[in-house]
Amino acid sequence: MGALTHLGSVALACSLAGTAVGADSTLAPVPWRRLELSASKLLLSATTTLLVERVQATQVGAVLWTPPEGVPLPPPGSEVVTLTSVSELPFGRREQTTVWLDAATGAALQGHKVVSGRKAYEKVFRYTEEGFYFWRSSPASKDEERQGPESWSKRKSRLVRTATALPKGVVITDSYALLYLASAARLDRQGASLQVLLLADEQPVELVFVSAGLEQSALEYRERGTDGSRSRTREVLQRVVTVQARPVGGTAGSPEVDLGFLGLRGAVRVYLEVGTGLPLRLEGRADKIGDLRVELEAVEWAGTLPTPSSGGKEK
Repeated sequence: MGALTHLGSVALACSLAGTAVGADSTLAPVPWRRLELSASKLLLSATTTLLVERVQATQVGAVLWTPPEGVPLPPPGSEVVTLTSVSELPFGRREQTTVWLDAATGAALQGHKVVSGRKAYEKVFRYTEEGFYFWRSSPASKDEERQGPESWSKRKSRLVRTATALPKGVVITDSYALLYLASAARLDRQGASLQVLLLADEQPVELVFVSAGLEQSALEYRERGTDGSRSRTREVLQRVVTVQARPVGGTAGSPEVDLGFLGLRGAVRVYLEVGTGLPLRLEGRADKIGDLRVELEAVEWAGTLPTPSSGGKEK
């Protein structure tokens, strides 16, 4: 079950294309604030909560670390999106990751990850023109582990440069933004696409999101808005978004790429609600456990509850 406990953090070099987003377009604000997701395999289960917040770029300067090497990327726009992912994993393991992104482009500024339980550690990624600089700390003893990350004394840091120079002006984003980007790029629309380059172990990897066919199925989840809350059981029209990954210059026989998100490898499918872009489901294959299905359990909308569809049944 190692894949459910592996939520890697990698860099993505991103360019936006297709009918929903283009070279001169910006990412749209997502209509949701919070997602609660769950996954299970055999007798083990995991939950992940994803929180989204938009703030003024001037508010994040104090939290961005300054690396001793490399040129750190400044906030390029007026607003920053903060994504926080909290995962409760098998065997008492817990992970909390926060990523700061430029709201308009998805450019990553910094990532911060704390893992508690088995093999505890803290890691900070500060994105730079060369790639990223990271700081990593872990406890040298059980006593240090109990005291928390500020007391962990096993430390290392270095500047990670991309294997090949990235094109000038390319946007760097973070793997924890996968669902957010699919929603903000409005890939629920017909013909939309999103192309990114993934940097996995300094190896550039092509990652292509493509809006494919439609699917309708009955779903049940909880939702909350500024005007109340409810549980819903209804038929939902979903856009299937396929995500293909392949090392740049690789062939069809190249090894599957570790996407660094929920332990998923190779091809992934994301299901978005048509009309809102709400992520409903994520499917793929994970290392050691095989097929993995992550489903929406609850959503908190940024505004009022959506108008019930005529085909839905409200409870």
